[in-house]
Amino acid sequence: MTPTAYVPERTLLYVVIDDEYPLGEVRFFPAKKVGLTCTFPHQAYNSPGSDKYPWRDGKLCLDIPERSIGVLGMGPEPFGEAEARMLWHGERAIAWLDTASLGELLKGGDPFELPQYPMELDNELFVYEEGILSFRQWADVRDQMGRVVLSGTGFKKPTYAAVRFETFSGDLIHRGSFRREICEPARIPDFRWKQTEPDRFVKISGMWWRWPEPIVIKPWQVPENWGELRIVGERLGVDVDRNLREVAKGIRRHGVRTLFLGYPIPRRIGEEPVEMHWQTVRLPKVETKPPKGYRPTDDNFWERCDCRESFGPSHPIRYTYTRNWHPSRLQARGRFKGALRRAKIAVVGSGALGSMMAELLARGGVQDMILIDNEKLDAGNLVRHILTSDDLREHKAEAMAVRLAKISPYINVTGVKTSFPISKEKMGDLLGDVSLLIDCTGSDGPLFSMASFEWPIPKLFVSVFLGFRARRLFLFVASGKLFPIQEFRDKWEPWKQHEKILWAQHEEVLEGAGCWSPLFPARYDDVVLGAATAVKMVDGLATAWPQSPQFVVFEQKDSSGFAGFLRVLPACPAARP
Repeated sequence: MTPTAYVPERTLLYVVIDDEYPLGEVRFFPAKKVGLTCTFPHQAYNSPGSDKYPWRDGKLCLDIPERSIGVLGMGPEPFGEAEARMLWHGERAIAWLDTASLGELLKGGDPFELPQYPMELDNELFVYEEGILSFRQWADVRDQMGRVVLSGTGFKKPTYAAVRFETFSGDLIHRGSFRREICEPARIPDFRWKQTEPDRFVKISGMWWRWPEPIVIKPWQVPENWGELRIVGERLGVDVDRNLREVAKGIRRHGVRTLFLGYPIPRRIGEEPVEMHWQTVRLPKVETKPPKGYRPTDDNFWERCDCRESFGPSHPIRYTYTRNWHPSRLQARGRFKGALRRAKIAVVGSGALGSMMAELLARGGVQDMILIDNEKLDAGNLVRHILTSDDLREHKAEAMAVRLAKISPYINVTGVKTSFPISKEKMGDLLGDVSLLIDCTGSDGPLFSMASFEWPIPKLFVSVFLGFRARRLFLFVASGKLFPIQEFRDKWEPWKQHEKILWAQHEEVLEGAGCWSPLFPARYDDVVLGAATAVKMVDGLATAWPQSPQFVVFEQKDSSGFAGFLRVLPACPAARP
């Protein structure tokens, strides 16, 4: 190992293992004496840590790919083998130190890694939305600073969304796509407001400050105080004091309390930047009374108070939790195709099947949804409904809308407590601009109501319902301006008679014109399986609407072990050879 200013020739590490070793975690920390004092890439923030321990907090990340630390042929970690596992970690720790001394922990082509921030304040979360498109908007902005319009999200824990990034003159740079009540908030207490023009108020509780590169002290440590920030500024050509004067002015004049520090980042090391990263800072209080014998000018406040006290060199920077909530980030674990995410959807019926389909759609990225149901939640519904006892006697559609809004910050969802059929005028006002209409009632009334109305724009119609004991799932799909009720009846009638026989054989009571009844026997897992199958069908149909009506039937197969829902021929069992 070649000693450097950051890695001395002799470096001590502490190994901390769990009581369950050779299971549990194995962690390597720099010693407080004769150890690493700075922070590297692939390392936790290397603060001195607790006085109780002889090691610092900067845990080495030894789970990174072998190519990143120059170790080849080591194979997977040998869990459960005490000596072999310790040797495996020890060799990687030595390789990590060697690579760090060469300054090669971040190699070209590796995923870009943000520095770790010491979170002094963990009771609040600030979220923003940045991606490739917004990065292009930033390319046209010459300003280094501006204002951020923040809004509360209504979540249980304090969470604030950056809904607008603007210049100080009020020009919009870009806005978030958060749902309507977040992007257009009412006045919220404890924030100061500035009237910019008659009858228009803008909440300016945040400021943004854009830097040209990551704000780090080499090799990869964020500044702990305003003095270290000035050191980074000197290296990157940023006049920190000039910009901090603007920040102090924003605190004093407008009550600004949050600063967004940002810089462009690439997807991989060595590539061009594609996204703005922001990290929020809780701003300090500033003096509001001028020093004795001085006038209350910005220069006097800065020179006599701010630069020495609030933004003094040793005054700590108080970082707060910040996350990029761009849809591509929040839904990176899985989301629907673009056509379904962009569709405006109405789900008629918020019972067991309808509620599950609505939640699956919301979690998959759908951003515009209407839920329609006139019933209230009863205790008997809890067996297979996604709502809980907190929602008893509430209208299902309205309670569902509240739940979906808590799931996705982007969804604009409305719960409407009304029943079908409804008047043509009301139906046109309510569903006229809907592109995907999903009926989950299992009743004939809504279908006849939809068929009686010629819609101004073509729609994709999907009627979904379950058979006896949820052993079958039925989907009728059509597109156009008229719902083809006769085609539906022709295709459903043979299956309907077969389902009635099953109900009669098991002495079940069929309520209503269709096979669906609020009391029909089916377990929660069967309904979930049906909802998931239906949503997968809808995802494909939203991309390629059917040219002619389709009637699709799925059956549960378990004669030789559970196999899930399998698609069967659309012929009724009675007509099969």
